[in-house]
Amino acid sequence: MSYKTIVTHEKPHLDEIGVIWLLKYFDEGEKKFPGIRDAKIEFWGEGGTTPDGRNVKEWEKDGFLMVGVGGGRLDEHKQNINVAADGECAFSLARKELGLDDNPALDEIDRFILRVDSKGGANPFDISSIVKAGNNYSEKTQHVINWAMLALQWKYMEQLQFFELTRAEFDEKAEIEKIETYKGTVNLVVIESDDPLITRFARSTFGCEAAVVIQKQHSGNVQISTNKKFAIKLHDVIQILRLEEQKLKGGVVVYNWQELSAGGKLEAVPEWYFHEGAQMLLNGSLSCPNIPPTQISLDNIKRFVQTALNPDYFDKIFGQGCRQGICCDQARRSCSLYQYGLRRCRKIRSEQRDKVIRYNR
Repeated sequence: MSYKTIVTHEKPHLDEIGVIWLLKYFDEGEKKFPGIRDAKIEFWGEGGTTPDGRNVKEWEKDGFLMVGVGGGRLDEHKQNINVAADGECAFSLARKELGLDDNPALDEIDRFILRVDSKGGANPFDISSIVKAGNNYSEKTQHVINWAMLALQWKYMEQLQFFELTRAEFDEKAEIEKIETYKGTVNLVVIESDDPLITRFARSTFGCEAAVVIQKQHSGNVQISTNKKFAIKLHDVIQILRLEEQKLKGGVVVYNWQELSAGGKLEAVPEWYFHEGAQMLLNGSLSCPNIPPTQISLDNIKRFVQTALNPDYFDKIFGQGCRQGICCDQARRSCSLYQYGLRRCRKIRSEQRDKVIRYNR
Protein backbone atom coordinates (compact mmCIF):
# COMPACT_ATOMS: atom_id res chain seq x y z
CA MET A 1 0.00 0.00 0.00
CA SER A 2 1.23 3.51 -0.83
CA TYR A 3 0.37 6.59 1.20
CA LYS A 4 -0.50 9.52 -1.03
CA THR A 5 -2.09 12.01 1.37
CA ILE A 6 -1.42 13.34 4.87
CA VAL A 7 -4.54 14.72 6.52
CA THR A 8 -4.49 17.10 9.46
CA HIS A 9 -6.70 19.88 10.77
CA GLU A 10 -6.83 23.39 9.36
CA LYS A 11 -4.21 25.79 10.73
CA PRO A 12 -2.03 22.97 12.09
CA HIS A 13 0.01 23.57 15.22
CA LEU A 14 3.72 22.90 15.55
CA ASP A 15 2.78 19.46 16.93
CA GLU A 16 1.16 18.30 13.70
CA ILE A 17 3.78 20.02 11.54
CA GLY A 18 6.46 18.25 13.57
CA VAL A 19 4.88 14.90 12.72
CA ILE A 20 4.82 15.79 9.03
CA TRP A 21 8.51 16.69 9.29
CA LEU A 22 9.32 13.32 10.93
CA LEU A 23 7.38 11.45 8.26
CA LYS A 24 9.00 13.23 5.35
CA TYR A 25 12.57 13.76 6.59
CA PHE A 26 13.48 10.49 8.30
CA ASP A 27 13.93 7.26 6.34
CA GLU A 28 11.88 5.51 9.02
CA GLY A 29 8.85 7.46 7.82
CA GLU A 30 9.14 6.15 4.28
CA LYS A 31 9.79 2.60 5.51
CA LYS A 32 6.77 2.60 7.81
CA PHE A 33 4.47 4.45 5.43
CA PRO A 34 5.66 3.89 1.82
CA GLY A 35 5.10 6.93 -0.39
CA ILE A 36 4.72 9.34 2.56
CA ARG A 37 7.79 11.40 1.61
CA ASP A 38 6.03 12.59 -1.55
CA ALA A 39 2.51 12.63 -0.08
CA LYS A 40 0.50 15.82 -0.48
CA ILE A 41 -1.03 17.53 2.56
CA GLU A 42 -4.75 18.18 2.90
CA PHE A 43 -6.74 19.62 5.76
CA TRP A 44 -9.78 18.55 7.69
CA GLY A 45 -12.81 19.73 5.74
CA GLU A 46 -10.94 20.31 2.47
CA GLY A 47 -10.70 18.22 -0.66
CA GLY A 48 -13.39 15.73 0.39
CA THR A 49 -11.10 14.11 2.95
CA THR A 50 -13.30 14.59 6.04
CA PRO A 51 -13.55 11.03 7.42
CA ASP A 52 -17.21 11.24 8.43
CA GLY A 53 -18.75 7.83 8.55
CA ARG A 54 -15.50 5.98 7.95
CA ASN A 55 -12.90 4.90 10.48
CA VAL A 56 -9.20 5.68 10.28
CA LYS A 57 -8.21 2.20 9.08
CA GLU A 58 -10.55 2.48 6.12
CA TRP A 59 -9.02 5.82 5.18
CA GLU A 60 -5.50 4.40 5.51
CA LYS A 61 -6.38 1.60 3.09
CA ASP A 62 -7.04 4.33 0.55
CA GLY A 63 -3.63 5.93 1.21
CA PHE A 64 -4.65 8.62 3.72
CA LEU A 65 -2.64 9.06 6.92
CA MET A 66 -4.37 11.07 9.69
CA VAL A 67 -2.20 13.34 11.86
CA GLY A 68 -3.74 14.90 14.97
CA VAL A 69 -7.26 14.08 13.81
CA GLY A 70 -9.52 11.07 13.49
CA GLY A 71 -8.54 9.32 16.72
CA GLY A 72 -5.94 7.13 15.02
CA ARG A 73 -2.39 6.14 15.92
CA LEU A 74 -1.01 9.65 15.25
CA ASP A 75 -3.77 11.49 17.10
CA GLU A 76 -3.11 12.24 20.77
CA HIS A 77 -6.75 13.06 21.45
CA LYS A 78 -9.10 10.47 22.82
CA GLN A 79 -11.92 9.51 20.50
CA ASN A 80 -14.56 12.28 20.46
CA ILE A 81 -12.82 14.08 23.36
CA ASN A 82 -10.72 17.13 22.59
CA VAL A 83 -8.23 16.51 25.42
CA ALA A 84 -4.62 15.40 24.94
CA ALA A 85 -3.68 12.12 26.58
CA ASP A 86 -1.39 12.48 29.60
CA GLY A 87 2.22 13.01 28.55
CA GLU A 88 1.55 12.52 24.86
CA CYS A 89 1.30 14.66 21.78
CA ALA A 90 1.11 13.72 18.12
CA PHE A 91 4.87 14.26 17.80
CA SER A 92 5.73 11.86 20.64
CA LEU A 93 3.33 9.26 19.23
CA ALA A 94 4.97 9.58 15.81
CA ARG A 95 8.44 9.11 17.33
CA LYS A 96 7.33 5.84 18.89
CA GLU A 97 5.53 4.73 15.76
CA LEU A 98 8.67 5.31 13.68
CA GLY A 99 11.07 3.85 16.25
CA LEU A 100 12.77 7.22 16.82
CA ASP A 101 12.11 7.48 20.55
CA ASP A 102 15.72 6.46 21.34
CA ASN A 103 17.21 9.29 19.25
CA PRO A 104 18.48 11.83 21.85
CA ALA A 105 18.76 14.59 19.24
CA LEU A 106 14.95 14.65 19.13
CA ASP A 107 14.41 14.81 22.90
CA GLU A 108 14.58 18.59 23.30
CA ILE A 109 12.30 19.14 20.32
CA ASP A 110 9.86 16.58 21.72
CA ARG A 111 9.80 18.16 25.20
CA PHE A 112 9.24 21.62 23.75
CA ILE A 113 6.39 20.54 21.47
CA LEU A 114 4.71 18.55 24.25
CA ARG A 115 4.94 21.49 26.66
CA VAL A 116 3.48 24.11 24.33
CA ASP A 117 0.86 21.68 23.01
CA SER A 118 -0.42 20.51 26.39
CA LYS A 119 0.38 23.41 28.73
CA GLY A 120 0.69 26.46 26.50
CA GLY A 121 2.80 29.36 27.71
CA ALA A 122 4.91 29.63 24.58
CA ASN A 123 7.31 32.53 24.18
CA PRO A 124 5.87 35.05 21.69
CA PHE A 125 8.93 34.66 19.46
CA ASP A 126 9.49 30.90 19.57
CA ILE A 127 8.70 28.56 16.68
CA SER A 128 5.22 27.57 17.88
CA SER A 129 4.11 31.19 18.30
CA ILE A 130 5.41 32.13 14.86
CA VAL A 131 3.48 29.17 13.42
CA LYS A 132 0.29 30.54 15.00
CA ALA A 133 1.01 33.98 13.59
CA GLY A 134 1.65 32.47 10.18
CA ASN A 135 -1.64 30.59 10.32
CA ASN A 136 -3.41 33.86 10.97
CA TYR A 137 -1.66 36.00 8.37
CA SER A 138 -0.22 33.78 5.65
CA GLU A 139 -2.31 33.26 2.55
CA LYS A 140 -1.14 29.65 2.22
CA THR A 141 -0.87 27.17 5.07
CA GLN A 142 1.74 25.26 3.09
CA HIS A 143 4.10 28.24 3.43
CA VAL A 144 3.76 28.04 7.21
CA ILE A 145 4.39 24.29 7.18
CA ASN A 146 7.46 24.65 4.97
CA TRP A 147 8.94 27.36 7.22
CA ALA A 148 8.31 25.40 10.42
CA MET A 149 9.77 22.18 8.99
CA LEU A 150 12.90 24.08 7.96
CA ALA A 151 13.21 25.55 11.47
CA LEU A 152 12.82 22.09 13.00
CA GLN A 153 15.44 20.77 10.60
CA TRP A 154 17.95 23.42 11.70
CA LYS A 155 17.27 22.67 15.34
CA TYR A 156 17.66 18.95 14.76
CA MET A 157 20.99 19.47 12.98
CA GLU A 158 22.21 21.47 15.97
CA GLN A 159 21.09 18.78 18.40
CA LEU A 160 22.64 16.06 16.25
CA GLN A 161 25.98 17.86 16.37
CA PHE A 162 25.55 18.37 20.13
CA PHE A 163 25.15 14.66 20.84
CA GLU A 164 27.67 13.36 18.33
CA LEU A 165 30.50 15.70 17.27
CA THR A 166 30.38 17.99 20.30
CA ARG A 167 30.23 15.11 22.75
CA ALA A 168 33.19 13.39 21.06
CA GLU A 169 35.33 16.53 21.10
CA PHE A 170 34.44 17.26 24.73
CA ASP A 171 35.38 13.73 25.79
CA GLU A 172 38.70 14.01 23.94
CA LYS A 173 39.85 17.54 24.79
CA ALA A 174 38.12 18.90 27.90
CA GLU A 175 40.30 19.56 30.95
CA ILE A 176 38.06 19.32 34.01
CA GLU A 177 39.07 20.27 37.52
CA LYS A 178 37.49 21.25 40.79
CA ILE A 179 37.92 24.85 41.92
CA GLU A 180 36.83 26.74 45.02
CA THR A 181 34.41 29.65 44.64
CA TYR A 182 32.03 31.73 46.71
CA LYS A 183 29.41 29.16 45.67
CA GLY A 184 31.43 26.20 46.93
CA THR A 185 33.44 23.61 44.99
CA VAL A 186 32.48 23.56 41.31
CA ASN A 187 33.76 22.21 37.99
CA LEU A 188 35.95 24.37 35.75
CA VAL A 189 36.39 23.27 32.13
CA VAL A 190 39.22 24.49 29.90
CA ILE A 191 39.07 23.45 26.26
CA GLU A 192 40.54 24.47 22.92
CA SER A 193 37.78 24.15 20.34
CA ASP A 194 35.96 26.05 17.59
CA ASP A 195 32.67 24.24 18.26
CA PRO A 196 30.02 26.87 19.20
CA LEU A 197 28.12 24.21 21.20
CA ILE A 198 31.02 23.04 23.35
CA THR A 199 30.37 25.40 26.28
CA ARG A 200 26.69 24.45 26.38
CA PHE A 201 27.66 20.78 26.40
CA ALA A 202 30.18 21.35 29.21
CA ARG A 203 27.54 23.11 31.33
CA SER A 204 24.92 20.42 30.67
CA THR A 205 24.35 17.17 32.52
CA PHE A 206 25.69 15.39 29.42
CA GLY A 207 29.05 17.08 30.03
CA CYS A 208 30.05 17.73 33.63
CA GLU A 209 27.68 20.53 34.71
CA ALA A 210 30.60 22.94 34.62
CA ALA A 211 30.07 26.18 36.52
CA VAL A 212 32.72 27.99 34.46
CA VAL A 213 33.99 27.19 30.96
CA ILE A 214 37.06 28.70 29.31
CA GLN A 215 37.05 28.06 25.56
CA LYS A 216 39.97 29.02 23.35
CA GLN A 217 39.46 29.00 19.60
CA HIS A 218 42.20 28.21 17.09
CA SER A 219 42.26 31.90 16.21
CA GLY A 220 43.51 32.56 19.74
CA ASN A 221 40.28 34.23 20.87
CA VAL A 222 38.90 33.17 24.25
CA GLN A 223 35.41 33.12 25.73
CA ILE A 224 34.62 32.54 29.40
CA SER A 225 31.05 31.54 30.23
CA THR A 226 29.21 30.59 33.40
CA ASN A 227 26.39 28.24 34.32
CA LYS A 228 23.36 30.19 35.57
CA LYS A 229 22.63 27.38 38.00
CA PHE A 230 25.64 28.42 40.13
CA ALA A 231 25.22 32.22 39.88
CA ILE A 232 28.97 32.80 39.49
CA LYS A 233 29.98 36.46 39.11
CA LEU A 234 32.93 37.41 36.92
CA HIS A 235 33.57 41.01 37.99
CA ASP A 236 36.88 40.15 39.69
CA VAL A 237 37.93 38.04 36.70
CA ILE A 238 37.39 40.83 34.18
CA GLN A 239 39.27 43.27 36.43
CA ILE A 240 42.34 41.05 36.36
CA LEU A 241 42.13 40.28 32.63
CA ARG A 242 41.73 43.92 31.61
CA LEU A 243 44.64 45.00 33.78
CA GLU A 244 46.91 42.20 32.55
CA GLU A 245 45.95 42.82 28.93
CA GLN A 246 47.02 46.45 29.27
CA LYS A 247 50.37 45.39 30.74
CA LEU A 248 51.05 43.08 27.80
CA LYS A 249 50.26 45.89 25.37
CA GLY A 250 52.95 48.07 26.93
CA GLY A 251 51.27 50.25 29.52
CA VAL A 252 48.32 50.53 31.88
CA VAL A 253 45.92 53.33 31.01
CA VAL A 254 43.00 52.40 33.29
CA TYR A 255 43.71 51.49 36.91
CA ASN A 256 40.33 52.30 38.41
CA TRP A 257 38.75 49.10 39.70
CA GLN A 258 35.20 50.23 39.01
CA GLU A 259 36.04 50.95 35.37
CA LEU A 260 37.91 47.67 35.03
CA SER A 261 34.90 45.68 36.28
CA ALA A 262 32.25 47.59 34.33
CA GLY A 263 29.97 45.76 31.95
CA GLY A 264 30.28 46.17 28.20
CA LYS A 265 33.38 47.32 26.38
CA LEU A 266 36.28 49.32 27.87
CA GLU A 267 37.92 51.55 25.29
CA ALA A 268 41.42 50.96 26.67
CA VAL A 269 40.95 47.17 26.47
CA PRO A 270 38.80 46.43 23.38
CA GLU A 271 39.92 42.80 23.48
CA TRP A 272 37.47 41.96 26.27
CA TYR A 273 33.70 42.50 26.35
CA PHE A 274 31.88 41.84 29.63
CA HIS A 275 28.32 40.59 29.06
CA GLU A 276 27.18 41.37 32.58
CA GLY A 277 23.66 39.97 32.22
CA ALA A 278 24.89 36.56 31.08
CA GLN A 279 28.11 36.74 33.13
CA MET A 280 30.25 36.03 30.06
CA LEU A 281 33.64 37.43 29.07
CA LEU A 282 34.08 37.61 25.32
CA ASN A 283 37.38 38.06 23.54
CA GLY A 284 35.59 38.05 20.21
CA SER A 285 32.56 35.93 19.28
CA LEU A 286 30.66 34.61 16.28
CA SER A 287 29.01 38.03 15.89
CA CYS A 288 32.32 39.91 16.46
CA PRO A 289 34.95 37.82 14.66
CA ASN A 290 37.40 40.68 14.06
CA ILE A 291 38.38 41.28 17.69
CA PRO A 292 42.14 40.68 18.14
CA PRO A 293 42.95 37.62 20.24
CA THR A 294 44.07 38.13 23.80
CA GLN A 295 47.79 38.17 24.52
CA ILE A 296 47.22 36.44 27.85
CA SER A 297 48.16 32.76 27.75
CA LEU A 298 45.52 30.14 28.36
CA ASP A 299 47.37 28.90 31.45
CA ASN A 300 47.37 32.41 32.92
CA ILE A 301 43.71 32.95 32.10
CA LYS A 302 42.93 29.75 33.96
CA ARG A 303 45.08 30.88 36.90
CA PHE A 304 43.42 34.30 37.00
CA VAL A 305 39.94 32.71 37.01
CA GLN A 306 40.94 30.46 39.92
CA THR A 307 42.48 33.37 41.80
CA ALA A 308 39.51 35.67 41.29
CA LEU A 309 36.82 33.16 42.24
CA ASN A 310 38.46 31.55 45.28
CA PRO A 311 37.43 33.55 48.38
CA ASP A 312 40.20 31.94 50.45
CA TYR A 313 43.06 32.62 48.07
CA PHE A 314 45.49 35.26 49.37
CA ASP A 315 49.09 36.19 48.65
CA LYS A 316 51.40 33.57 50.18
CA ILE A 317 53.67 36.21 51.74
CA PHE A 318 50.95 38.59 52.88
CA GLY A 319 48.37 35.92 53.71
CA GLN A 320 48.03 36.70 57.40
CA GLY A 321 48.34 40.43 56.86
CA CYS A 322 45.71 40.27 54.11
CA ARG A 323 43.16 38.94 56.54
CA GLN A 324 43.88 41.93 58.78
CA GLY A 325 43.59 44.51 56.05
CA ILE A 326 47.37 45.01 55.72
CA CYS A 327 48.31 45.38 52.06
CA CYS A 328 52.05 46.16 52.33
CA ASP A 329 54.94 45.31 54.64
CA GLN A 330 57.44 47.57 56.39
CA ALA A 331 59.52 47.76 53.23
CA ARG A 332 56.42 49.12 51.44
CA ARG A 333 56.17 46.03 49.28
CA SER A 334 52.56 45.61 48.20
CA CYS A 335 50.60 42.38 48.20
CA SER A 336 50.58 40.91 44.70
CA LEU A 337 46.78 40.92 44.67
CA TYR A 338 46.36 44.55 45.72
CA GLN A 339 46.61 45.83 42.14
CA TYR A 340 43.52 43.86 41.15
CA GLY A 341 41.16 45.37 43.72
CA LEU A 342 39.44 42.05 44.39
CA ARG A 343 36.15 42.33 46.23
CA ARG A 344 37.24 40.08 49.08
CA CYS A 345 40.26 42.31 49.68
CA ARG A 346 38.23 45.49 49.57
CA LYS A 347 35.72 43.98 51.97
CA ILE A 348 38.47 43.19 54.51
CA ARG A 349 39.95 46.70 54.23
CA SER A 350 36.51 48.23 54.63
CA GLU A 351 35.83 46.16 57.74
CA GLN A 352 39.22 47.15 59.21
CA ARG A 353 38.55 50.85 58.57
CA ASP A 354 35.19 50.52 60.31
CA LYS A 355 36.91 48.94 63.31
CA VAL A 356 39.45 51.78 63.49
CA ILE A 357 36.71 54.39 63.28
CA ARG A 358 34.73 52.71 66.03
CA TYR A 359 37.86 52.38 68.18
CA ASN A 360 38.79 56.04 67.77
CA ARG A 361 35.35 57.09 68.83
